Parts: sequence; structure tokens; C-alpha cells
Amino acid sequence: MIKEAIGILDMGMESFPLLFPLSKTFKYERFVYANDLLNQPYEGLEPEAIVGFVKENVERLQKQNLKLLIVGSDVIWEYAQDFLKTLSIPVFNIVDTLIEYINNHYEQKNMVLLAKNSILEANLYQKNFKYNHLYSLPSDELEAIVLNKMTKTTQSFYVAKTSLLPALKKEVDIIITSTPLLRLVKTEIDEYLRGAEITDVLAIWEDKIKSSGLVLYEKGRGRIEVLGNVPKKQWIQQTVGEPFKYKYLETKANQSN
Repeated sequence: MIKEAIGILDMGMESFPLLFPLSKTFKYERFVYANDLLNQPYEGLEPEAIVGFVKENVERLQKQNLKLLIVGSDVIWEYAQDFLKTLSIPVFNIVDTLIEYINNHYEQKNMVLLAKNSILEANLYQKNFKYNHLYSLPSDELEAIVLNKMTKTTQSFYVAKTSLLPALKKEVDIIITSTPLLRLVKTEIDEYLRGAEITDVLAIWEDKIKSSGLVLYEKGRGRIEVLGNVPKKQWIQQTVGEPFKYKYLETKANQSN
């Protein structure tokens, strides 16, 4: 019988850097990761098309005998949350996970929210945080630094400074990174907002899984499988973070027009 899996769903590479660390923490688990490099970014597409792509990718994941789905993309949650809430398995999403964590640990504190401009405009986070002062700052350029593999360069520090400019020299308690891959520019962020905590999405998800009541394996061999919809060579070119071993399975998918 195929081992039950923890699934992770992204639009692009939002949560990919967390995949290997999660597999180290839950070393007996089978992780199955899927994203949509063929059609991302979703911004600018019709909502119906986005939901269609999400359904297709969830269907790919469900064939892997999932016991939990983690949605690492807030763009996916923005457009497809109604569908995702109908699934018969537990679904953790980055939006509600961060809102719950921040309100439990940093209520009425001074916050910086780093999120895609489209997500800031959608007001997914801001309307739910309980804060003293909130600086909502677009993270698009910082994310581009990570995706273009330019971290820890003169350019990355410049982009970090300009992205954080409205919050510089302000009292900040917590920096909320709504896209998990922003952990890869932690050094740059720390340089300009020293003393402020940065959300550790990895640790938050680890704690959430451990406290969820989910039955976790205590023996056996864990593994990582990736469901991609682009050729493996293209996939490897677009990965971010430290390399690690996984099984790549290319699947057919519909493409946006």
C-alpha cells in the first residue's frame, strides 16, 4: 500500500526551500510537492482560470494518497480558498497560519508585512492582524532577487534597503514574510531592520503539524517526490535554495492562453 503523504501546493517556488527541512524534521514521512511553473504567475489571469489550474494540481496531489495539504502560496489561497475548503483532508494555508501566529504572539505590536503587491491590494492579511502600527511593503523585488539567484550580493542588499525604506529607523517588533522563500534574504533584511524578529514559517508549520493530531509515521523510510509540469531541466533551472535529492515526476497539464 502506498504510504500516505503530506502534500505541499505552490504557484511558483514559494515554499520549495522549506521542503527539505520539513523532511528532516519529519524523517519518516513521505512529502509530495507540486507547483505550476507552466502557468505562473497567476496575477492577471481570470479568476476562473486560476481556480481551474489549482483544481488540476490538487487532483495530481490527491492521487498520491494525501493525509494533509499545505498551501504555501497566498495567491492560490486568495483565489481558490472556497474550493480548497471543500477538500476532505486537513488543509493548512499560509494566510490563516500567519494571521493566527501573529495574533497569538505579537498582538498590538509594531509590524512589517512583506507581501506581493497584489496580495497587499487584496488586503488578505492587514484586515485580520491586531497591531499597534503596520507597515505594508511590497516584496516583489525581493522575491525576484531570490528567484534570480542573486542573494547576498550588492544588488540584493540594495533591493532590501529600498524595499524596507518606509520602516527604516522605526520601532519594529516583527517582520512578517508572507512568501516563505523570503527566508533566503534574511541576511539582507537583518542588515536594515536589526533587532526585529522575522517570521520563521518553517518552525510555524513544524509546530502546526505536530499539534494537529495528524497521525505521523514513527518508522519506515521517508522520501520526497516532486510533481512538475515542465521538463526536468527547466525545473532545475528555476529551483531556489540549497539543492537536495528528490524524485521528479513530470505530468501533463493545461497551459494558460
